[in-house]
Amino acid sequence: MGFSDSFLDFLQETYNLVTLSIESNYRSIFEASAKRMEYINFLEKEYVGYFAKAVTSVSHERESRELLRLHTQFDYLFQIYDSIEDIFNTKKAMSKNYVELKSDVLLMVRKLSSQTLALFDDIRKPLMEGNQLDIAARANELQGILDEINRDLLSLLTDPDRSDAGTLSNFVTYSRRLQDKLVNFAALQDTEPMASDEDGAKDVESI
Repeated sequence: MGFSDSFLDFLQETYNLVTLSIESNYRSIFEASAKRMEYINFLEKEYVGYFAKAVTSVSHERESRELLRLHTQFDYLFQIYDSIEDIFNTKKAMSKNYVELKSDVLLMVRKLSSQTLALFDDIRKPLMEGNQLDIAARANELQGILDEINRDLLSLLTDPDRSDAGTLSNFVTYSRRLQDKLVNFAALQDTEPMASDEDGAKDVESI
């Protein structure tokens, strides 16, 4: 497993914890997801520093191509993280404003998060096994769920007593962005050369 595959796996686990903290409202789950967010923020700073240093030291065309490939991979992965962070911040706002999800909205969150986790799986597992990605059916199914939930929300948003519906509206928006970023990351795997992160590290290890 390359580092980018491991990082995608870590992002999926983080997304799972964040959405579980929304569903369950357990403080321990929220704190566990917060620690993961802090760690990813640290990794992002390290990543920016590494590439800023490496780009000034590239002297060969192959090194340049490989550095660009790695940079693109991780840029896409951190874009995925940005949407997970948006969902995490939604949970923080819920806690601050004492918003509790009612059963109908809670079911929508579970349905959407389950399908998003399935999309993660459809990308991550083939990458780990070196197989071709095929996510079209899953992405279309997730898109259908997003549209369905948006329609169901319309009636709830007009009810002044349903502040949880407004929260879910934000969750749906960020989930749609996350879906787009996952699909874009999957598409990148079809256009990039099939070199592992370890191979890339060998090419740039002298940088």
